[in-house]
Amino acid sequence: MGSLRSDQRVIGESILPFEDIPFHLAAREITPTYKIYIQSVLRACHSRRFFITDTGYMGIAPDNAKIMDHVYICAGATVPFVFRRIDGKLPEQEEGQFRLIGECHLEKMAWDVFENAPNALEYLEIV
Repeated sequence: MGSLRSDQRVIGESILPFEDIPFHLAAREITPTYKIYIQSVLRACHSRRFFITDTGYMGIAPDNAKIMDHVYICAGATVPFVFRRIDGKLPEQEEGQFRLIGECHLEKMAWDVFENAPNALEYLEIV
């Protein structure tokens, strides 16, 4: 089966659209409740990758996330986001520029820690 990666490289000779991936064939030999759960997890994790932050929190990010990307919980957002620092900044800027990689999932314990951080606010310029 071929797929088109987020970095636009084609793997294999053809592209298999998401709706054509046979998730319904997964876990056919186990109990129905686990089968439904496993199929749901496979759908949700398609084109995603597991990560562990340098502070020990686990999550799932877009498949093009890399080591040294940053995970931020933005004010008012319901999900955290992965950002990548862009080299160089404008002379009048003190803060760096970041590119949005995508939304991610981060375990609940990390949300609790960040909500209670005293100086958590930080200005980011997203390009």
